[in-house]
Amino acid sequence: CYTPETSRRREGVDHDGRAFRHQVRDLQERGAKNLNFITPTHVFRFLGPWLQDLRDEIDLPVVLKITGYESTAQIEAMAELAQHLVFDFKVGSSSAAIRSDLPSDYPEVAAQAIVRAQSHGIPTTVRHLLVPGEDDDSIAVLESLGRIRFRGPVNLMTRFARPDGR
Repeated sequence: CYTPETSRRREGVDHDGRAFRHQVRDLQERGAKNLNFITPTHVFRFLGPWLQDLRDEIDLPVVLKITGYESTAQIEAMAELAQHLVFDFKVGSSSAAIRSDLPSDYPEVAAQAIVRAQSHGIPTTVRHLLVPGEDDDSIAVLESLGRIRFRGPVNLMTRFARPDGR
């Protein structure tokens, strides 16, 4: 997700474990329906233990939107803590991965990450952004999901705005 508030304008707020716990309780009291984390992989070494500590204190489901290029250990830890995983399956071919500055093995790693998550029985959704001019790659993503026998919801997103505003 392109979130200019945090990625460009740096409007985010850092929290330690205590402040995070307070924020989560406050969100629950104000009627939040879930805790939804977008691309938390880079902070999961902190987030994971904090979520583990909160498990018995909150009733909010945890949703993790992830890239699919997480390690096996990360996927397993995330599957243990979340009630729903949403994979952002970015590209379906090595050539599209390279064009997108992703590792060339991204499509295979992402597909296997989805298989690992589903083996834990956790509800899983896959999202994919339909990028103009990349129709063949989007078809490759869907074919990959067919090969791994993915049976969850698939969200095909059609809105595309370049981060540079063009």
